[in-house]
Amino acid sequence: MNKLKIKFTALLLLLISVTAFAQDIIDKSAMDLSVNPGDDFFSYVNGTWVKNTEIPADLSRYGSFDALRENNSK
Repeated sequence: MNKLKIKFTALLLLLISVTAFAQDIIDKSAMDLSVNPGDDFFSYVNGTWVKNTEIPADLSRYGSFDALRENNSK
């Protein structure tokens, strides 16, 4: 019984720390909260970023690492 309590406590502490860490790394400014995630998860997660980011005409794709590289070379 004591081992079960220790395992449960460790699992609970892990869950709390992972949840706190995830809140720090998720960029909610890129999310479109007006979209229901059950209807269109991609648009929910990336909608605002897609609306605000113009893909250059000479590129077939454009992502956050491309934007980072562009900003670092300025």
